Amino acid sequence: MQGLYGAIVAAGRDAGLYQSAHVPDTPLGRFEMLALHVALVVRRLRIEDDNACQELAQELTDRLFTDIDHAQRELGIGDLGMRHRMKAMGKMYYGRLDAYGAALDKGDGSGLASALRRNALAGAMDADAQPLAIYAATMAKTLDQSEAATLLDGSFRFPSAATVLAAISDTTPRVEE
Repeated sequence: MQGLYGAIVAAGRDAGLYQSAHVPDTPLGRFEMLALHVALVVRRLRIEDDNACQELAQELTDRLFTDIDHAQRELGIGDLGMRHRMKAMGKMYYGRLDAYGAALDKGDGSGLASALRRNALAGAMDADAQPLAIYAATMAKTLDQSEAATLLDGSFRFPSAATVLAAISDTTPRVEE
C-alpha cells in the first residue's frame, strides 16, 4: 500500500496541476488533489471483484484520513474541533468520490468539469475546469486500463500532469458547459 499511496501523494503534489490546471496552491487545493487521486484509484479498485482490491481501497481511504488528521493538527487544530472537522472532510471526500465516479462512469465530461470546478477550483465559476477534467478523465482511463496487480503491488505510477496537459491541444474537443 505504501508504494501506491506514495504515487498518489506525488501525483497530488504535481506542480503541473497547480500551474496548468488552475488548481489553487493552497492547503484546500492540495487536499482536493489528494482526494481526487485517491478517489480515482478507489473507483478503479472497486471494479474488481476481489477482496484484496476492496481491502486496499479501504486502506487508501483510511490513510487519506490519517494524513488529513495529521495535517489538521499541524495547522494547530485541537482535539475539540477535530471531530467536527474530520466529519466535514469525510463528507467532502465521499461526495467527491460519488460525483467524480458517477460522471466518469457515464462519460459525462460536462458533469465532471462542473464537479471539479465546484470542488477543486474552489467554486470559481469563471475558472476553466477543462484541463483538470481532461486530466482526471485521462487518469481514470489510465487506471481502468491498468492491471489490478500493479495497484496491489504498488508499482502503478501516474504520468506527470505536465505531460498529460501538454498533450491537450487546441484541437481537443471542449466539453459543452
